[in-house]
Amino acid sequence: MGLDMFAWSVAQEDVIDDFTITKRDDSYPEVCYWRKHYSLHKWMEALYRSRGGEQVSFNCIPVRLYPEDLQRLEQDIKAQIVSRDDPNDAERDLLFVEEAQIIISQGRAIYYDSWW
Repeated sequence: MGLDMFAWSVAQEDVIDDFTITKRDDSYPEVCYWRKHYSLHKWMEALYRSRGGEQVSFNCIPVRLYPEDLQRLEQDIKAQIVSRDDPNDAERDLLFVEEAQIIISQGRAIYYDSWW
């Protein structure tokens, strides 16, 4: 057992709020999948809490990512605030940020979710 993490592309009509989408299944296109990327998960939890998220356990809670969140994430990856041991992982995370920004510019939403 471990931490599985996902980013999904969600149609605007399925967006309810920053933490809620209409379906909780795997029908949304997956943008990225991470495994045991704890610093990224902690970053996402801090984002959740900054938006008023109150669940004690940050597990199975979608969090919407806006362009300004992705810009800050990109900065934090480059500053190694969000990091892993392998430098290739940072490149992969930056590719996610780039792809997510494109998807948002096309009118869809991006949500992060995780499963312990």
